[in-house]
Amino acid sequence: MSIKIGVQFNVKQVQDQVGRLKADLQDKVIAQALGKTAEKARAEMTRQITREFAIKAKDVRPSIYIDRPRMGKVSMITIKAFPSKKGKRSRNVMLFGARPAPGSEKRRVKVKLPDGRWVMRVVSVGGGVSVKIRKGESRKVIKGAFIGNKGRTVFMREGDGRLPIKGVQTIDVPQMFNTKRINEAVVRKILQDFPRELNRLVAYRLSKL
Repeated sequence: MSIKIGVQFNVKQVQDQVGRLKADLQDKVIAQALGKTAEKARAEMTRQITREFAIKAKDVRPSIYIDRPRMGKVSMITIKAFPSKKGKRSRNVMLFGARPAPGSEKRRVKVKLPDGRWVMRVVSVGGGVSVKIRKGESRKVIKGAFIGNKGRTVFMREGDGRLPIKGVQTIDVPQMFNTKRINEAVVRKILQDFPRELNRLVAYRLSKL
């Protein structure tokens, strides 16, 4: 499931800004300004998400897509966020700096060595995996979880036995994208940048006349 935000601009007001240009240049300049603004908005969305959540930009960018800016009665910029896997709303917590968290309790257990001998060892019990979802928050321990799949996935056992197991999931980029503070920051960026980009491009075109 994708999540999107759209920002509309009144075409009449926009055309007033480009009115000094020749008619054949006006739509082209508007489209260029929308495109530049959309790319900046995509970068701002990535920046806002990585500022609030403990996720790397390289894991955010592939999920954010810009619809081709549209012109007509309304000029519009639409930004969408797609889940990392189609049909999924969550992502494995491995993405958020997962690492083993030894338990605070100790227990003596009998361990078999490679040479066949049995010895007693003191091991930590009651641990799990620690992750950090949001920046500014402390790491959280998921008790009983463990890292598998060659270090790529955090799992939990569903019963007392070794199997079955299931992945431990949390929010994906679309849910981060849909955070009110992040959405509002990106909309402000779009509303701020579009007039600037349009004025800059108009000035550039006029300088070439």
